[in-house]
Parts: sequence; structure tokens; C-alpha cells
Amino acid sequence: MYFSIPAGAAMQEHKPYFVNELQTHTQSVLTPGSEVYPEELARWIWMCIFTGSAGMQLWRWRPFLHGYQATGRGLTLMDGTPNERASAVADLMHTVNTHRELFDSFAAAPADVSILASYDVRLYFDALLKFGDGGYGNTGGSFWAQNTEGWYRLFWDSGIQTQFCDLGEAGAFIPNTPVAVLPSAIRLSPAEAEGLMRYVESGGILIADGRMGTLDDKACVPSEGIPGKRLSELFGIVETDVESGRSMRLGETCLKTGFQSQKLKITGENVRVLATMEDGLPAITENRYGKGRAIYCNNFLGLTMRESIDPALRSLLLSLLSDQLTVRADKGEKVHLSRITGDTQDAVLLINFDEKEAAAKLSGLPEGAALTDITGTDSTFVAVVSDGTADISVPAGGYRILTCPKLSQESM
Repeated sequence: MYFSIPAGAAMQEHKPYFVNELQTHTQSVLTPGSEVYPEELARWIWMCIFTGSAGMQLWRWRPFLHGYQATGRGLTLMDGTPNERASAVADLMHTVNTHRELFDSFAAAPADVSILASYDVRLYFDALLKFGDGGYGNTGGSFWAQNTEGWYRLFWDSGIQTQFCDLGEAGAFIPNTPVAVLPSAIRLSPAEAEGLMRYVESGGILIADGRMGTLDDKACVPSEGIPGKRLSELFGIVETDVESGRSMRLGETCLKTGFQSQKLKITGENVRVLATMEDGLPAITENRYGKGRAIYCNNFLGLTMRESIDPALRSLLLSLLSDQLTVRADKGEKVHLSRITGDTQDAVLLINFDEKEAAAKLSGLPEGAALTDITGTDSTFVAVVSDGTADISVPAGGYRILTCPKLSQESM
């Protein structure tokens, strides 16, 4: 998320983005726990590259010999000669220089999912959350960010390329992504609502949660009922009441709905109920609108997913999106996946943050494509995509960069 958010902001403004002061060692003499190990530094740099950054500054290339940061941060020993972190960076640059055909001209692969964020919405959320954080770990009183993070985790865990976009750019905030997620959007302007409707009508899949559209941009509740006439038309539901301390059911699975949930009434003719509350009222719904679909969750579902994602819930949500996704992975939560696309080939980055070897089953790559790991001294063949998938192992604390034929533009 640290890299994805500035990358999204830069992309929206058609600007390059740079990472400044990527930490390279410790913060100061007495800061246990702030150490950066060579393998960590390499992983961070690769993650930065694979989000499409135009450059980065490693802080820093010479030692701190005085001041608060004395002995801290650096790619050198105290005498100024290179240390083991410098060697890790040199190995990384060897890979880059050996594969100029990929790294001379590339971009972050197009995202499958846009998460729509808004600072205005965050301010409304923080101002209206009166009774603490509900036990979600932010003593400042707001859990807006945690709910957003939970939705991001759903896609991270499945290796799905995800970006952040500004909700405030009505009608233009979802650039070329087939799926958009709208977490905790308790405040929506009429222009934003119309932009969401155009997106779904033209074929997009929109997912929203958590009392969406309770207020408009003038802080007024829609008198016709939450989320307002136009959004009710889009999602096919209207709120009749709220409650807390409840659970929702997905088949045999029962999940707590956390902070608050809504009682929903179905108003649309094409609405499917995908999960229910204990009393049988709708919890997760899907409405077909134009060429697309609008999916609604009657609670702050991201809070639940931030703590852990129930397999039944993941299966349900991803099944609704499967026909819109490109590369994805069946993997553990400690394995990261991201992609870049070059002039003649694409590449998949897999990073294992675990202390033991990890496995990942990739899908969405071209049938018969040979995947080659380019991170060693010599390129190493790893796997061939067969029956739509490829099984990859990633060493403990390590990473692989797998080159493959360029994905067709249509599959993006």
C-alpha cells in the first residue's frame, strides 16, 4: 500500500513518481527493531520498481558520523567502504543491466481493481465517529483506513493487481479497471454518484460497503432513504434501519459483522441475495445495472477481512469477479505478487516474506508460456503454464522475477 498510493496519485495527474529516502539500515544509535537487512532492502526496491516508479533515492550512500542519526542508515561501513547492503543493491542492478530489453522501457501492469478513496469522505467519517474506534485498533477514534486496508488485503492475498484512485474525480476516477471498490463512503456527492452509475452502466463491477451514501456533499441525509434515489437505483437496495453485534451467514459459515450493520430492503427487480444476516435479511447483494453489476455489503466488511479472510467469503467475492481478472495466484498472505509490462515481454514479481519456502499457483498467464527466473547470475527456467496454471516455489525470504510472453491487450 505504501507504494501503491503515491503511484495512483501520480498516475491520475499524469506525472512520474519517485521514492525518496528508502531506508537502508537503522535510524540511530539506539533504535532496536529499525534494522534493514540486505534481503529486505532488495525486496523493497523490487516492489518499488514494479509499481512503476521513475526512480528512488536510497538513504543513504555514506555513513552518519555525528548527530541524532549517528551510525544509522547507510550502504557503507563507518569508513565509507561498501557494506553487505551495497552488495545486495549491486546484485539487483546486475539483474537490471542484464535484462535491459525488459527494464529499459516498462510500466506497471494495468490494474484489475481500483480502490476509490477520498479525503473528504475520511474527514466526514472521522467527525461522525463519536464513540471510539469500536475495538479496531486506532485509538484516535477512526477505523476508515483499517476498513480500506481490509479490502486491499483481499486482493493482495490473491495476487490481484490493485491501485488507488481519487473518488473526487467524478466520472474519471476509475481508469481502465474492470472492478472498483468503494469502502466506507458515507458521504457521496450527486456528481460522484452519477459517475459511479456511468461506470457500472458501461460494464464495470462496483463493490461498496458500510452505510454508503448516508450523507451528500452538503452533509444532508437523503429524505427518500439511504443511500438516496440514484444509488438505490444502482444497487437495488434501501436502508430501513441499523444494528450492531450481529452476524451474517454464507452457507454454513457465520461471520461477525463487526462495528455496525444495516437492515436492507430489496428494491430492484434484478437483485440477487448472496449472503444473509441471522434473521434472513440481506447482507451481501448483487444488482445488474446496464452492462455491469453493483455489489453491496451491509457492513464495514473490510474490518473483518483485515483481521482474517474467511475462505467462504473470499471464494464468494472472487467468484463474482473471476471473469474480469487477469493474473492472480493461489498463495499465502506472506507472498507478494505484482507485474510489469515491457515492449516485448511481461514479468511477474513474487516475494516471499516468510521464513520458510512458499508455493504459489499462478493463473491467467498465456497457455504454454515458459516462465523464466531472471534473478540469478543466469536465467533459470522455472515452469510452463499448463491447463491455465503454473506452480511456483519461492525460497524463504527470497523472490523470483519470472519473465513471460507479453499478455495480449485484450486480456488486460
